[in-house]
Amino acid sequence: MRKILFSSIVLFHSLLFADSIDDYNQGMVAYESKNYLEAAYWYKKAAKQGEAFAQANLAIMYYLGQGIKQDYNEALYWFENSASQGNPTAQLNLGYMYKQGIGTLQDYNKAYYWFEQAAIWGDAYAQLNLGEMHYFGLGVEKDYANAFGWFEKSAINNQKEAQYYLGYMYENAQGLEQNYDKAFYWYKKAALQNHANAQHALGVLYENGLGTSQSYSDAFIWYEKAALARLPYAKYNLANLYYRGLGVEQSFKKALQWYEKAAKQNYVDAQVALAYMYDTAKGIEQDLQQAFFWYDKAANAGNMTAALNVAIMYNFGQGVTQDYQKAFQWYEKAA
Repeated sequence: MRKILFSSIVLFHSLLFADSIDDYNQGMVAYESKNYLEAAYWYKKAAKQGEAFAQANLAIMYYLGQGIKQDYNEALYWFENSASQGNPTAQLNLGYMYKQGIGTLQDYNKAYYWFEQAAIWGDAYAQLNLGEMHYFGLGVEKDYANAFGWFEKSAINNQKEAQYYLGYMYENAQGLEQNYDKAFYWYKKAALQNHANAQHALGVLYENGLGTSQSYSDAFIWYEKAALARLPYAKYNLANLYYRGLGVEQSFKKALQWYEKAAKQNYVDAQVALAYMYDTAKGIEQDLQQAFFWYDKAANAGNMTAALNVAIMYNFGQGVTQDYQKAFQWYEKAA
C-alpha cells in the first residue's frame, strides 16, 4: 500500500477547509517529525471536521498502527470517508482493502470501483491494479486486451510492475502479437528501477539474443542483479554462466556456490545441477553423499532425471546404503 504523499495539492486543498487547516497542518508537521502519537491526535481532530486528506492520513496510521492501535476497521472507515470526497490516495487504498479482504469481506466489485475512481486521477498504482484484475479475472472477465490497456497507462506513469507485465505480455504473446523488441524495451524500463523479475527476464533475452543482440556478458550483469535480489531462477542461470564460462571467466567453484544458493530455495533444476557436480566431481571433489542428498530432494519434487539417479545410487550403493527394493521403486517412478 502506498503511503500518503504530502504535496502542494494537500496544502491547497486544506485552504478550502479553514476551520481544520491548523489541526491538519500540525498533524502533518508531527508526522514528518515521526511523532506519530501527536500526528494521530491532530489528524483525527481534522478528520472529524471532514478534512479529506486528514481522513486519508488517519486511515493510513490506523492501517499501519502508527501512533495508534492498529485497526483495519477504523482504517476502512476513514478511507471510505475520504474516498467519498474524491481523495485518490484513499480511493486507491480502499480498493486495495476490498481486493485483499482486509478489514472487510473481500469484494472485487467494490475494489474495481475504487481503483477505477483513483485511476481517473491518473494514479499509476490504481491503473496497475485494474490491469491485474483484468489479467487474472478478479471480479471481471479475464481480458488481456483490457489488462494491457491499464498496464500501459500505468507503465507510462513509470510504474515498474506494470512495465514488467507489458514485457511479459509481449514476450509470451498474451492478447497481442509476440514482439521481443517491445518485451526488451519494457523489461529494461522495469529492470532499471530494480524490478528483480524484469532483471532476470532481461538476462534471458540477452542470453538468447531475443529483441537484442546476444550478449552473455550483459546476461551475466542482469542475472547477477536479480540473483542478489534472491531470485532462485536467476541464481541458477548465473551458475550456468559460471559453469560454461559464458560472459564471465569459467569458475566451477562459483557455479557450485550459486547452484547451492538456488537449491536451498528449493529450485529443483539447481538441486539436480548441484547433485551432478558432486556426482561427477566436475571441478570439485567428488561427494556421493551430497550428490544423493540433492538428487533425492529433486526426485521427491518430481524431477525424473533425479529420480533415475536416485534409483541408480540405491542400486549400486553409491552415497547411500544399497537397497534393491528402493532402487526398483525409483526406477518405476522414473520410467
